[in-house]
Parts: sequence; C-alpha cells; structure tokens
Amino acid sequence: MFNKFKLRGNVSGAIRSDDEMASVNKDAADNSFKEQKKKLDFFLQQKGFVKYKINSYVRKNNVNVLEYIDLQKERYGSRTFTVNYALIPLYVTIPTYHTI
Repeated sequence: MFNKFKLRGNVSGAIRSDDEMASVNKDAADNSFKEQKKKLDFFLQQKGFVKYKINSYVRKNNVNVLEYIDLQKERYGSRTFTVNYALIPLYVTIPTYHTI
C-alpha cells in the first residue's frame, strides 16, 4: 500500500511563497484530500482506529495509551492541512507513601 503513496502538492521547505499558494488548484486539492481521506479512513479502521468527529481518529492500544490522529485543514482556503498525532496515557499511577 505504501509504495503507491504519493504526496501531492509537496514542495521543499516548510513555507510556500505567495506565488506558490496562488498557483494551487483549490478544486483539485479538495478532490485529492477527499479521495485520499477515504483511503485513510479504511486503512485506519483496519488498524483498530475509530472515527472521532469529522477528521479525527482514536484507538486505545495494548498498553492503555490513547492514540489520536487529527487532520487539521487550513482555515483560510489554501487547501493545505497538517496531520496531528498524540499519545495520551489513560491513567497515571499515583505513588503510595507509607508513614510510620
């Protein structure tokens, strides 16, 4: 599966210039996001993730850690997005103190 994965719109460097942002075909970017998200939905469900809200996924792994994946879309129409990933422990052991 991963050998067929290609980043679309990927450029070197972390920030695109104004000219590069203006040249993004927003309809193509939206369509590509929707198409790839459907594939990601299926893949993550096969790995035990449950869909949470619209663009987020969660699962509890075998060591009681919550895994959270979120696709954060750019809010001002540039059709870019960020993938956020978090590991959240479901419990924290509290040390016991013995007093004599």
